[in-house]
Amino acid sequence: MAALSLALTDDRDGYYLHRLIQRLMHRQRAYQVREDYTTGDHPLPIGDPRYARALNYLAKKARTNYVGLAQSAVTDRMRVRAFKFGGEVSEEAMKIWKANNMAMNSQIAIKKASSLSDVYALVSPPREEGGQPVITIEDPRVCIVEPDPLDPLQAVVGLKFYEDFAINKVIAILYYPEKVVIFQGPGMVDFLQRETSYNPENIVNSAGGFKKVKTFPNPIGKVPLIRGPWQPEYGLQGMAECEAGGWDIQDRINKGILDRLVVMQSQAYRQRWVTGAKSLKGSGKAKHLTFDPGADMIWAVVDEGAQFGDFAQADLKGPLEATRDDVGDFSAVTQTPVSYLTNKMVNVSGETLTAAQASLVSKIKTRMDVMGWFFEQVMKLCFLYQGNTELANDIEAETMWVDPEMRSMTEI
Repeated sequence: MAALSLALTDDRDGYYLHRLIQRLMHRQRAYQVREDYTTGDHPLPIGDPRYARALNYLAKKARTNYVGLAQSAVTDRMRVRAFKFGGEVSEEAMKIWKANNMAMNSQIAIKKASSLSDVYALVSPPREEGGQPVITIEDPRVCIVEPDPLDPLQAVVGLKFYEDFAINKVIAILYYPEKVVIFQGPGMVDFLQRETSYNPENIVNSAGGFKKVKTFPNPIGKVPLIRGPWQPEYGLQGMAECEAGGWDIQDRINKGILDRLVVMQSQAYRQRWVTGAKSLKGSGKAKHLTFDPGADMIWAVVDEGAQFGDFAQADLKGPLEATRDDVGDFSAVTQTPVSYLTNKMVNVSGETLTAAQASLVSKIKTRMDVMGWFFEQVMKLCFLYQGNTELANDIEAETMWVDPEMRSMTEI
């Protein structure tokens, strides 16, 4: 309640500036981990430290990016076809869509949301008279909104935070329904070293190193920064596509592959033993024998009782089967058909593959509902900039998608 009363005073610009910056900085580590899993830069698996030399070489080769495959299985089928406003396909909406290259940018938004748990879109007024409103897809690492406590889908204020390399300064922009406030801060290095906690005694024009440089009215009466959550059921922070359970199995797969690679590395050449032979070097107490293996090398010792032999080779069948089981678990947890994750599909009919994709298609449609709402809000903001309040307030607005199901020719 105290925070609400403070936000209603003249100090609310500084209050929201620091509140949103703190929330944004707190999320940076989580966003980085999510991006690492998406791109295949998983945490290196840990093996037996006695194999340190082999581990240094093999750890990176042990990573297989199943998380990226599972995300692509969803996002590759999500393509916006059109928009309905007033119960009919809106040609005006498609003009705005095409003017902003959204056929490409929508794919960037969908893939970024699936990777980082959410994405943002900023809608700005036309750059020239008679032009279309401008839509920019924003990375969640530089944007954040404060949701309305009474309606979490609506924002009371939004923040865009970035470094202007031309002036080597941090810029923070607050978007309110009634105004836009621009702050200029220190350089990024100085900012990261500065305490960014809220200081109510030094907040009006210079709060935590930020100076208010410009304020101008917001003509549409709504926060023009929209958050697109990927899995809104997990709250304000959300989750990436495979974060709920898939990451742990991905780590398990990587660890199993690393163990297999270490075994293969250590047993690429047959491991031999020798008994009853003394060192040929020097005199006195015998030392361990050292032989240099090679195709053209003959091992010889002077001891008549010396014996040579081979160690039994390791059985790789167990580790291989364990990895296949882990891949199956990953498929089940992420609702990704095994056909997307393995290269061993034998004698599988088309009907079987279609049935196996039922859960995937269901998940894709759930993601379409959420991202469809996101794109609808973006288009409504565009209509507000055009002064078309009827379409901007249309409760029957709908995003139309390309059918995500793979159908046989008979079904078509």
